[in-house]
Amino acid sequence: MKLRYTPLSAAIMLALSGTIYSPVFAQTPPQQAIDACNGLSNGSSCSFQTPNSTVNGSCGTVENQLACMPSNGGTGDGTQQPPNGGTGDGTQQPPNDGTGDGTQQPPNDGTGDGTQQPPNGGTGDGTQQPPNDGTGDGTQQPPNGGTGDGTQPPPNDGTGDGTQPPPNDGTGDGTQPPPNDGTGDGTQQPPNGGTGDGTQQPPNDGTGDGTQQPPNDGTNSENQPPQDAIDACNNLNSGNNCSFQTPDSTVSGSCGTVENQLVCMPDGGTGGGTPPDGGTGGETPPDDGTNGGTSDGTPAQPTIDACDGLSQDSSCTFTTPDGDKSGICTVSDTQLSCDPNASSDESSTYTPPDDIGVIIGNTGGTLPDTGQTYCYDANEPVSCPAPDAAFYGQDAQYQGNAMSYTNNGDSTITDNVTGLMWQKSPDTDGDGDINADDKLSYTDAMTYCDNLALAGYSDWQLPDIKQAYSLIDFNGEDSSRYSGTDTSGLIPFIDTDYFDFGYGDTNAGERIIDAQYASVTQYVSTTMNGDQTMFGVNFADGRIKGYGMSLHGQDKTFYVSCVRGNSNYGQNSFTDNSDGTITDSTTDLMWSQDDSESVRDWEQTLAWVEQQNATNYLGYSNWRLPNVKELQSLIDYTRSPDTTSSAAIDPLFNATAITNEDGASDYPYYWSSTTHISYGGAGANAAYLSFGRAIGSIDSGSTWLDVHGAGTQRSDPKTGNATDYPASHGPQGDAQRVYNYARLVRDAGISGTDGDGTTQPDTGTDGDGTTQPYTGTDGDGTTQPDTGTDGDGTTPTQPDNNTYNEVTSELHLPVTDVGAFGLFKVTLKLIGVDNSYNPGYLFEVTEIIPATGTPSATYSIQAGTVSIPSITVGSTVYAAEMTLIPNSEPMRFAISALSE
Repeated sequence: MKLRYTPLSAAIMLALSGTIYSPVFAQTPPQQAIDACNGLSNGSSCSFQTPNSTVNGSCGTVENQLACMPSNGGTGDGTQQPPNGGTGDGTQQPPNDGTGDGTQQPPNDGTGDGTQQPPNGGTGDGTQQPPNDGTGDGTQQPPNGGTGDGTQPPPNDGTGDGTQPPPNDGTGDGTQPPPNDGTGDGTQQPPNGGTGDGTQQPPNDGTGDGTQQPPNDGTNSENQPPQDAIDACNNLNSGNNCSFQTPDSTVSGSCGTVENQLVCMPDGGTGGGTPPDGGTGGETPPDDGTNGGTSDGTPAQPTIDACDGLSQDSSCTFTTPDGDKSGICTVSDTQLSCDPNASSDESSTYTPPDDIGVIIGNTGGTLPDTGQTYCYDANEPVSCPAPDAAFYGQDAQYQGNAMSYTNNGDSTITDNVTGLMWQKSPDTDGDGDINADDKLSYTDAMTYCDNLALAGYSDWQLPDIKQAYSLIDFNGEDSSRYSGTDTSGLIPFIDTDYFDFGYGDTNAGERIIDAQYASVTQYVSTTMNGDQTMFGVNFADGRIKGYGMSLHGQDKTFYVSCVRGNSNYGQNSFTDNSDGTITDSTTDLMWSQDDSESVRDWEQTLAWVEQQNATNYLGYSNWRLPNVKELQSLIDYTRSPDTTSSAAIDPLFNATAITNEDGASDYPYYWSSTTHISYGGAGANAAYLSFGRAIGSIDSGSTWLDVHGAGTQRSDPKTGNATDYPASHGPQGDAQRVYNYARLVRDAGISGTDGDGTTQPDTGTDGDGTTQPYTGTDGDGTTQPDTGTDGDGTTPTQPDNNTYNEVTSELHLPVTDVGAFGLFKVTLKLIGVDNSYNPGYLFEVTEIIPATGTPSATYSIQAGTVSIPSITVGSTVYAAEMTLIPNSEPMRFAISALSE
C-alpha cells in the first residue's frame, strides 16, 4: 500500500525515515530533488529542502531522470567514506562530513581529509599523488583542480587528469559521469558497481544476466576484476582457496586466471561476464548443485553417489563448494539421492524475510488462528506475494483471531479465544520432569482427568480432538527428520511461553517425535490390521493421526493435558443456504457445498481459488483456501468410509469419490492454505486433512492400509509430479499424492463481527454482505446507508484521540508532532507481526496529511520512534512505542513496547 502523496508528505516521509541526501554521491535521488526539476530543462537552476538546509544547484540527469544536483556539494568521487570522501551525508559535523558546503576555507570545506593543505587534501582515490588523484580540491586550475560536480568533461570534472587509463583516472570507463559509469571497481554498491560477487540475486549483485550491454551486465570497465579479488590471491597458486570482503559479505572461492592475472573467483556461476565479475548464468544457487540439485531439476551426481548402497530415509552426506551437506536419502526423479532439505544438520536453517508483505484481510470466524505469520514459496519463507503472483492467498496473508492465553498462576491456562481452560503441564506424576513416566494409556488418561482436582475445579475432562487441535501453533517445525538428541533448539507446535512441553523420552527408548497427546475421540473404524484407534495431536511434528491404542500387546501411552469449560467448542451448526453454499453458525464460516472436483498441486490450488473469485463463484468474490484449523473444523469424526460409506463430513456437503492406492472406493485429501514447516525452516510441504482413509504402505507399496484414519491431518509436497516422490514415506508409509482436492471458504458475517452488526447470513457483495444501512458498529458511528468506497460507505470524522479500530485494523494518530516538520495526521494499517520486536505488531503507514490541534503522539527523528501516551482499543487504554523498520517501503513501524 503506497503513501498518499502531498507536498508536505514527502518532507515528513524524509524525516520519518531519517534519510539525508547528497545527490552528488547517492545512486538514486530523493523525490524532492526530482520534483525540483519538474518542468525544467537540463542545466536550469533549482533548489530543494533537506532537514539541514536549502540545497541549491542545477538540473542534471541522474539514473536516467532529471534531478536537482547541488552546486555546493562536496568534491569527492563518492567512493570513500568520510573523512576522505566528499560524501555530504550530513551525519557528521565539519570538517569530517566532507560536505563541501562552500562556506568554509580549507580544510573545513569538505575537500579532503582535513589533515593536509591543498593540493594533498583532495578526496580522490587516495592511491595516487597529485595531479593523478583527481582530487578536484577547487584551489587549483585544471588538471589539478576540477570542479568534481559532474557537469564538465574530463579532465575538468575533477575525476582525474586524463593521463592514466581506467580505473586510475577516477572516471571508470571515461564515457559517463559518476555514479552511472558502471565501472565496477568495487567502490560502488550494486547495481552500479558491477561487483559480480555472486552473493546476491540479480539485479542487485551487478552480475547481469549476460543479455545486457555494460554497465548493466556487471562485467566492469575493461573486464577488470576488483582489486580485493586480486589481492586475495597474492602469494597463492591457481586452485588455492581464497576469500575477500565486499560491502555485503565475505566472498569465498578459489584462485584462477582472469585477464592474465591470478584473482579470487567466487563459488557460483560464470554468467555473462568473466568471473568474478560476471553473472551467475541461467540458474542461481541453490539450483547450481550446491544444495543438491541441478538447473534441470534432476539430482546432482554427488547427491546420487551419497546414497549409493543406502536405503530410503537413511542419513547421507555429500560435498559442495560450500562444504559438506547432510540430508536424508529420498527418491527424486525416480532416483535415490541425498536431499539436504530434509537434513538432520542442526545448523541448517532458513532466515525469514524482513517483512510480511501483502496481507489480504482477516479470516474472521470464531476459531483461533494457526499462528503462521510468514508466507512460503515452494520451499522457503518469502515476503507474501502480491495478487496474480504465484502462491498468493496462503495462510499468513489472512490475519485471524490471534492465539491468546492467560496464565492464571494456579497451574492452569485460559485460552482467551476458545474460552477453554487447560492444565498447564503434562507432568502427571508431579516430579518436575516431563518424560515417559508421565504418559498414560487411553483408559488411564480418561480416569486421570475425571479425577483431577486442580485450581478449585472438579469438572476436568480429557479433551476431544477438536479441542486439543485448537492449541496447535503452525510456527512450529516438524522434528521428524532431526537425528540429534539435544531438543533445546527445536520448535514445537504449541506455545511454550504458556504450556509446559516435553518431546519423546529418548532415555526410555522413545523417538524425539513421540510427543502424542491423547484425546477422547476414537476412530469409528480401525487402522492398520484392525487396531482400535484414538485420534491424538502430536505437538512435536504438527499432525493429527489415529494411533493404535495398544502396541506389541501393551497399552500405548500418551501425554495428557486435561481441559474444562466451553463444552460447545468444536460443535458444528450447519445451514444449507440452497445456493450452493453452507454456513456454520458456530464458526461464522460459509463453505462451498461442492469441492473442486479435480486435483491440483498446492500452488495451482491457490491460483484456482483466485480464478473462482474472478468469476464471482456462487455470487461471491472473496473465497479463500481454508487454513488448517478452519478445514479441520469441518471433519465429522462420527463418519468414515468403512462405517458410513461416506467421507468424514456432514452429508450436506458433496465430496468427490476417488479410487485410492489400494484400488478401493474412497474420498480425497483436501489442501489447506497452511505450510507445514520442516526442521530447519524449510516449507516444502503444505498441510492437508484426509476426509477419507489416511492410506499408507509399510512395505513400499505392496500392501496399502488405512494407517491413520479419516480425519487425519498430515502434509504433502507443494509442487511437482507424484512420480518425483516415493509413493509412500515415513514409518507408516504415508501415501504422497502431491495433487489433492480443495474446498472454498469465506467469512459468513452472521454474528456482528464483520462490521455490519447483523446476525443474518451475507446476501450481498458490499463488504458486509447486507443491503441495509450500517448500525454504528463499523467504526464510523453512523446509521446512514453506505454511499462510498471506504469499507463502510461513509466519510466519518476522524476521532480526536489515538484509537485502534478492531474492524478495519487501522491505528489512527490524529495529531502527531514531528518536530520542525510540524503536525500530521497519520493512519497505519495492521499487517502482521515482526518477531524482531516485542510484541512486534507490524503496521504500515497508509496516510500522512497535515493536521492541527494538540499533539497526541510524538515522533523522534533521531531515534526513529513514535511515542503514544494512550491508544484506545475498545474499552482498554494502552501506552505504546512504535519503532521504524529501517529502509521499509512502504513505511512500516513495529510496536516495540505496549502496556495498559
